[in-house]
Amino acid sequence: MTQDELDADVAAGECKSAKLNEDGSVTMEMSKKQHDEMMSGLADSFQETFDGLIGDEGTNFVSIDHNDDFTEFTVVTTSTELNLTESFSTVALYFAGGMYNAFAGNSVDNICVKFVNEASGEVIEEANSRDMNG
Repeated sequence: MTQDELDADVAAGECKSAKLNEDGSVTMEMSKKQHDEMMSGLADSFQETFDGLIGDEGTNFVSIDHNDDFTEFTVVTTSTELNLTESFSTVALYFAGGMYNAFAGNSVDNICVKFVNEASGEVIEEANSRDMNG
């Protein structure tokens, strides 16, 4: 990202101001409306990703639902035991929740993902980001 690209974003009305900092980070000032539009776009982008997981041949997902702040996910699957691809999807959901809340300015202690078997309605696995070691 260059300052010229940031200036173009300002000119296009995506934000009030944008500055490329010496450390490579970017400081942007946005109106409430601009921030709301950015958050809506981010949520839409995540939903497209979730829809892709539902249609992926490596998963047996039927639906992926989430709360408004992307900290609680319920993944309905026809599986009774998760395969590697299904288990790894947890990382994508953690990422979505963390990113959404970072841009929203929220501090998040945990992102919870529950995998529910479609036929039985039972939770077959639950993952919590707070349990990750590292």
